[in-house]
Amino acid sequence: MVLTNDLDFPRILAHTLASGPSVILLRGEPLTPEMRGKALLLAIAACEHELNAGAIMSLDWSGPPRARILPLK
Repeated sequence: MVLTNDLDFPRILAHTLASGPSVILLRGEPLTPEMRGKALLLAIAACEHELNAGAIMSLDWSGPPRARILPLK
């Protein structure tokens, strides 16, 4: 699993039709563990099934996480 705020990882997975690894894409600021750690853990738990299957999960802190199963079509 890759934890990043860089859009390159999801783009590579989309263009190559890869089925993994799962990527958690963090959007927005601040990205410090003190500010976002608990919300990140809750989002991972909410999307556990998708992440275990291979997915891109986007978390922008303004709403629930969104997960798309890989490969993207």
